[in-house]
Order: sequence, then structure tokens, then C-alpha cells
Amino acid sequence: MYAESVRHRIATAALFVLAACSDPTASLVDAASIDAGPVDAYFPLAPTRQVDLLVVYDGSGATADTGLFAWRAIADIVRGLVTGDLDRDGVHDFAPVESLHFAMTDADLGLDAFAAVVSPPGVGGVGTPCTSDGTGAVFAPVPADLTTCRPDTSAAARRFVAYDASGGAAAADALTSAAECMFPDLSSRHCSYQQPLEAALRALAPAPTADGASPWAFTRDGYAPPVFRGGALGRGDDSATNGGFLRADSVLLVVVVSEHDDCSVPSVAPFESDTTSTVWSAWRCTRLSEAERQPIPRFVDGLVGLRRDPRRFVLALWTGVPDALSDADPDVILADPAMQPENYFSDNPVDFRQACHNTRGFADPAPRLVTFARDARRAGAHASVRGLCTELGDAASATLADVAAALGE
Repeated sequence: MYAESVRHRIATAALFVLAACSDPTASLVDAASIDAGPVDAYFPLAPTRQVDLLVVYDGSGATADTGLFAWRAIADIVRGLVTGDLDRDGVHDFAPVESLHFAMTDADLGLDAFAAVVSPPGVGGVGTPCTSDGTGAVFAPVPADLTTCRPDTSAAARRFVAYDASGGAAAADALTSAAECMFPDLSSRHCSYQQPLEAALRALAPAPTADGASPWAFTRDGYAPPVFRGGALGRGDDSATNGGFLRADSVLLVVVVSEHDDCSVPSVAPFESDTTSTVWSAWRCTRLSEAERQPIPRFVDGLVGLRRDPRRFVLALWTGVPDALSDADPDVILADPAMQPENYFSDNPVDFRQACHNTRGFADPAPRLVTFARDARRAGAHASVRGLCTELGDAASATLADVAAALGE
């Protein structure tokens, strides 16, 4: 795993330094005792002023309630990155970025042969038919007109916004306007089986070389680009879609906004054998075994591994956790009774117990997403978890603090 790789490098460096010491009685460091998290104590980060920001959102239509609050927080992140203001108090807390790429995609990857099946009715209403590949992790087009937010439907549409600080206030204003214009139409429903982790991975990962290796020199050592359902490849280096977004020396910031847990699957077979279920689609995923879903290490290796140094990867996860546990340690969240699968359903198969439900909206328990955040942190990345039903302004500030650290501040 990636964490073990980082631990090995740290231990190797520590042993080298100790071997050079003049005191032959000095004890050697036990490599197994070194956690991958505090690697900055051994290898200070070289400063960078580039950030590549990807937003992955739940496109099932359910996020309409909480989406506006989330998008305001995302706008706060964008403004904070270009101003260096962590908490919107007008004070510069860190050096503003000089270059920012901003893109977004939804979590609809379709369900192949299951495409014609309509999600069964439930508390969330009748679901939406799935297309074969959904939106395929292609970045949303940048609006053609930032004054009217008119969408660009041409084949030549730009797929991400590129901000350069040398453009001054005009460039910053154009970036903010583009981010606001790209706020998704959350009332437009996509496939109810949302796969945010697989969507992020396919959006960012490159296609492998002929021998299965990474075509990029800036990924971690031994990085093997993943292959997706049906033999599909990553779009990270696809010049027709997402190519050019991810850069060698940038901080990669991924913000996941989802009211449902991750339903990333390698095969649609479990759903094909259960076409008469009365449980709403987003909840049917919770009944799959882990063997029927993509393993979490796939995403730790595949996403965190896109950065040679894991501290250049930042995850902001806004999803279904109990309000009282927002910003808690992922292990604490995962141990809460509300996050246990055996507590999801009552005797009624369409009565699903949300992790949070208030005037801001609702969100289902998301243990897979929280597990990814925990394991990414263990691999040396920055990762924070915030309940989607809570105030997200503070979440934006926490994310900006993580980015400042990843920039080498």
C-alpha cells in the first residue's frame, strides 16, 4: 500500500542518517513504528503556488437541498485560494496561489447492461434510468458567457478554468464568476447509483502505457494507472476531455459533496440479479458486500498516488455523518452506531435512517467515503470530513488550512 511505501522511504532515510552518526551505540529507528502522517518532520515540502481543484458532486438529484450551502463553501475556497484569506476576515493568512485549475464532475458512471432499469421507488421518490456510461467522469464544460452563464455546448468547450495571478483582479473576478456559473443544476437527476470515488479516479488518472506503467513522471514510484469497467481508461491525459488539468508540481485538492455513500462497483451483476427490490437505489448499495464493490485501497493508491509526495493531496469530504461528529477523527465517526450497516434499516425496507436530517437537508451514512478519508490520511495526505447537514463555512476554512500546509507554508 501507499502508506507502507512512504514508511519505507522515511525509515530508509532515518537509517541512513543514523548510520552516519559518530556514536556507534545510537539505536536504530524501528520502521514499523513510523506513521506516514508526520512526514514533514523528516522531509520539508518545497513551496509551490499551484493548486488543481476538482469538485465531485452527487448528481442523483438528492443534493438539491444541501447543494446551495455546499456551493457557497466551494466559492469560499476559490476566493480563499486567490486571496490567501482562510476565514474571510480580510487578513492574508498564507501566500495566495499564483495558478489555479478549477473543474467539476458528477458521480454518474452509469451501469452498462443495467441501463434500462429504473431505480425502484422509495422515500426519495422514483429514481432515474441509468445510461451505459453516465457522464463518464468528463469535466463539466466552462460556460461560454460568464455574464449570462450561458453553457458552452460546442465540441471545443473548455473543461476547466485556468487562473493566473498575473492577470490581476480581472483574472480573479473571471475565476469567481466561472465557479459561480458552473454551479450544477441539482434538480436534474442522473443515475441514482452514484460512484464519487470511481468518478474522481477516472477523471484524474491517466491511461497506462503499453506496459501498464504511468505516462507521468510526477506520480508516485510504481504507480499503475487503473482500468475501469468495460476496459475504459482514465481521462487525466485525454486531450479531448480532461487532459492538461493535473500538473506536476501542484497541490491536488479534491472536494467530494455527496448525500449518499460511495457505490463504486466493478460489475453490475449484483443489481441485475436484484431487479425487483423495493429498496431505493442509493440504499441498495449499502446491502452489497465489500467483495461486490471496488476496494478502498484502489482509491488510496489511485488518487493519493497521483502525487509523488502524498502531502500534496488534499481531500475535503462533505457527506453523511452525524452533526455532532463533524470534523471528528474518521475512526471516531466510523465507530458511531449511526454508521453501522445493521442500524440503517427499520422493519420497513424503504425506511432508511439518515446520518443527519435537519432544515438544511439530509444525508445517508457514508462509511465507505469516511474510510477513504481515514486511509488517505494514513497514507500521508490531508483529509477532513464534515457532515453535509452542518455549517460548511468552517469546512471551507479547514480545507484552506490543509491546502496552505500542502503548499509548503
